[in-house]
Amino acid sequence: MPARSPLPLLRPLRRQYARPLSLPRLHRAIHLSLRPSLPLKRFVRSNVHLSHSPESAREEQSKGFKRRMKLYILGLTVTSIAMIININFFHPGLDTKAGESSSKTLNDALPSSPMAGSPGLSDPETVQTGDSIIPTIPKHLIHNKAEYLLLGHGVRTVSFLRIRVYHVGIYVAVEDIPRLQHLLIGQTVPDSLEGLATSLVKPEKDALRRLLLDPLKGEGAWDQILKAEGVKSVVRVVPVRSTDWGHLRDGWIRAVGNRGKGEGFEDDEFGEAVGAFKKVFGKGGVGKGRGVRLARGRAGDLKVWLEEEAQEEEEGKEKERGHGDCLGEVRDERIARLIWLGYLAGKNVACEDARTSVVEGVMELVERPVGTVEAQVV
Repeated sequence: MPARSPLPLLRPLRRQYARPLSLPRLHRAIHLSLRPSLPLKRFVRSNVHLSHSPESAREEQSKGFKRRMKLYILGLTVTSIAMIININFFHPGLDTKAGESSSKTLNDALPSSPMAGSPGLSDPETVQTGDSIIPTIPKHLIHNKAEYLLLGHGVRTVSFLRIRVYHVGIYVAVEDIPRLQHLLIGQTVPDSLEGLATSLVKPEKDALRRLLLDPLKGEGAWDQILKAEGVKSVVRVVPVRSTDWGHLRDGWIRAVGNRGKGEGFEDDEFGEAVGAFKKVFGKGGVGKGRGVRLARGRAGDLKVWLEEEAQEEEEGKEKERGHGDCLGEVRDERIARLIWLGYLAGKNVACEDARTSVVEGVMELVERPVGTVEAQVV
């Protein structure tokens, strides 16, 4: 078969380019000939870093890291500001200052004379907390037909944002105040004068205050006071918002675990006591403003009580809440002692405001002769 001539195929091209190119068409042809193809552009753009030196690459990475860190810091700052605005505007309330209720709490609770009488149970005296959610707490507490006196209180907060969790008040049985006075005085006076001293003067009070607030020595002093039998006390916790039992329980368990180490806490009985305390708290939780009482007996036994729901009188005043139902009991005195130490002693306490307030409250006890405080309250 004879070969086909290529001339018919070239005729269209010859006709197209037979006439001379105009200047605009020439410029366009040159521009298109010099323009790289799309795959070449993608290759150059994706592999341009190959031509950079190692120093330039490290510099680019460093700049990128700094840009990301600035964005992270900006995001954290904006989030923190939003949380603060949410807490203060949508959950209003003021934090309690450390020494706000220290000496005033006990002085206001004690009448100026024995003839002044004690407050009625249906109209208990209260302490202002400075918080809009839990504005007041009672100065006197009736628990199991015994009267308790408020030593100090404060607000437990968490994180650097000081998010309020609950108000805590620490009470002592009025009938056991003389025993507590003797134990406190015995921490500063010589052994030879311990039985004779009935109060402390200012230098001795200052020494006792420094001792109880000392992160190391204070824990030993409070531990010795709590080990001694004969003083009933109550830790009353009031959440500022509805809280589940697990949250409260875990906080107390951490206090027990942090201090319950070493000699004296390695036996099986202590482990069983910790397990029994965990079982006290079941499912569910406690509502905002409803109190939980940890009652410590004279021998150190611990009972957990959930207060009754709030009720209002005809005048619109809230009635005093009863101790309600007992959730459970732990007889090992070490559990209650370690929980109390979590509020009162050590470098890190659950509520610094409450610790400082209690110390100032006991200063008012030791400056009065033994037995006179009980007479004034009763």
